Amino acid sequence: MNKRQLSYFAVLASLILLAATVILWVLQIEDENRRLVPFLIGTLPLLLLVRGMLNERVKTYQVAVFVALLYLVHGSTELFDTLSLLAAVEVIAALALMFSAAFHAKWMTRQE
Repeated sequence: MNKRQLSYFAVLASLILLAATVILWVLQIEDENRRLVPFLIGTLPLLLLVRGMLNERVKTYQVAVFVALLYLVHGSTELFDTLSLLAAVEVIAALALMFSAAFHAKWMTRQE
């Protein structure tokens, strides 16, 4: 397995982990009637990236780096505020997505 394939699987794994943490954040909301808007705000940016990632588009990976920064900011503020395990997982998943997407975009442009 070369670097490009390894980074591709790292991007997809970190994207799935980040989406799972966002879904778990939403499930912690006690009022069931107020879960839809946070669910859409949390998952829609990640879902918009999936098609481009599966089609191996370089610009999608470049955009994913900036989207991961938003989740990094959210996770770090929650981590400093509440010290929860879910916030730490969100920070780690966002960092993994940010670095793996950046390296994958770099290796895609070098091999083309």
